[in-house]
Formats: sequence, C-alpha cells, structure tokens
Amino acid sequence: MTSCCANSDKPMRSSALQWPWILLNVSLYAFALPWMLSAIVNQYFISKDYDSTLPGLDDTAARIFFISAHMGLGLICLLLYPLQFSQCIRRRFPKFHRWNGRVSLLAALFTSLCGMVFICLKKFHLVGGINMGIAFFTYGLVFGTCAVMTGYFARKREFRRHKNWAIRSYSQILASMLYRYFYAVLGGFQAVHFDPEEILNCDEMDVCDYFLKPFDAIHAWTFFIVPLLFAEAVIYLLRDQSKEQPTDGMHLSQEGEESCKHEEEESPGEQMNNNDNADQTKPESEVIDKSKAEASPTNKSAPQTNFIYLNSFGALFALIFLGSTVFIYVTSALGINTFSV
Repeated sequence: MTSCCANSDKPMRSSALQWPWILLNVSLYAFALPWMLSAIVNQYFISKDYDSTLPGLDDTAARIFFISAHMGLGLICLLLYPLQFSQCIRRRFPKFHRWNGRVSLLAALFTSLCGMVFICLKKFHLVGGINMGIAFFTYGLVFGTCAVMTGYFARKREFRRHKNWAIRSYSQILASMLYRYFYAVLGGFQAVHFDPEEILNCDEMDVCDYFLKPFDAIHAWTFFIVPLLFAEAVIYLLRDQSKEQPTDGMHLSQEGEESCKHEEEESPGEQMNNNDNADQTKPESEVIDKSKAEASPTNKSAPQTNFIYLNSFGALFALIFLGSTVFIYVTSALGINTFSV
C-alpha cells in the first residue's frame, strides 16, 4: 500500500533567493573594510596611536596588549565569518568550512575575553562611564556565549541549532562595526558632531562628557541588542514549518486522512503481514527499488521553510543598508558628514 502521507513536492532550496543577503553583506562590508583598515590596522598595528580617538588605552602594557588583541582578533572574525554562510564552500570544500569555523569561533571567543579583561583593567570606567563599561562587558558575555554555543552544537552534530547560534554569533560580530556605522549615518544628517577636542575632554578616570549624553548611553546597549533581535527574526523565519502543518504543508484530503487513520489503527503485526503480502505481489525490481528508497536518507521529510518571507525580510534591510552606505560615502565626499572613523 502506498502511504497517503507521502509528499511529492520538493522543498524549496535557500540557494534560489540568496541575493538579498549577499547585497546586505556587501552593503555593510563596503563600510566595514575601510573602517577596519583605518581604525584597526593603521591605528593599533601600524601607527600605534592608541589615544588619538579614545583616551586611556595605552596607560599600561596590559591595556595595550588586551585592547590590541581584542581589535586584531575581531578583525579576523569580520573577515572569516561571512565565509561560513556560503553554501558553495560548505558543499565543495567541507574541510575548509570546518577549519575556518574553528578559527572563527576561537577568534570570537578570545575577542570577547580580551575585551572583558580590558574593561576589568579599566575598572569599568570607559569613556562613557560605568554604564558603557557594564554594557560593553554584557556585550562580551553575549558574544562569547554565542561563539561557544555555535561550536558546542557543531560538535554534537545538531546542525539546525548550530546554524541558529551561528546566525546569533554573526550578528554580534557585526555589532561592533555597526556601533560606528550608526554614528556615520547620523553624521551624514549632522545629528552628531565629533570634535576631537570635545571628545578628549575627560576626567582623571578617562570618562568623557561627550559620551555621557543620553543617546550615547542608550546606544551603548542598543548597538548589540538590535542586531541580536534581527538574528532572532531571521531564525524565526528559518523555522521548520513542516512541524506546523500536516505533511510538510500539503493539506490532506478527507479520504487521505481516513486512509492514514486506518493505517495507524492496524497493529504492527498486521502492518508487517500486509506489507509482506503487497511486496510478494509486486515485481522483484519494484520491491528492491522500494527498499532502497526507504533506506535512503533523502526519503526523510526535509525541513520546509517559507523563503519568500525570509528573503523579503532580507531584501528590505539590504535596500536600507545599501542606501545608508551610499549616503555615508556621498555626505563624506561632500564634506558634510560630521563623523570620522
């Protein structure tokens, strides 16, 4: 007897509509790459001018080490982590995917640890005061936890949970860049003014009045909470909807439901006898094909995801960030952007 619960439709593949997410990443990295070269590579590893933007970074050798390690490892995360979401790399170069993932997760973990140690060395007195110290320390905890959980579920081979935590982890990797990105957008509207003399006007604890403003105090929290909420929205849209609908989204007819119920009411012994009798009446080749199909892992019901909603969500934010990045560069070229990375 052919099962009435079989679904003949193939699940939609995510590769069919990847362009919104590619465009979103390109829009973000068009800002991130120049920022990484100027604010991280040049400032922390070439000129080593630690105090040019924020005071109190080079007071001790320990602070220099941990803030440099924090920035350098964060740079590695930003460069390597996007490759983990490439289906082409995962399928054609699985070994590279695994090793790149290990390096990325270790870099993410030690990025968070070095940042938190630096905050402790500063006794939580960052340029934005205790509020910024607590917010950034919390961000480090969230960042490190996401990295650990991503690796944990990969080791357990629970790949759906692994993917969900990888999405959360990537959102936190981008958060540190987005902290500057939002300032650059506001600078294009001249809503913020970065005067070096005003910024470096700080007290003996290196707390600066400029970063004690209400917006900066709130932004110290929202810069990593908002990306995390975005990640949760993506995970929700990626959920397996086959668990919410009968037969992976295919509505059963009334006859099909009754037939399935009849199968369920049969005892295991009756089902085995019926199957044996049915197989005996079929040609041998058909029985062999059936056994192969049952043994094949592809015969299992595949997770069903509504990629229309997911990619519409991605397209919306891709256009927003594309427009924002273009806006940053145009206002900077015109000399009206008051933010400097």
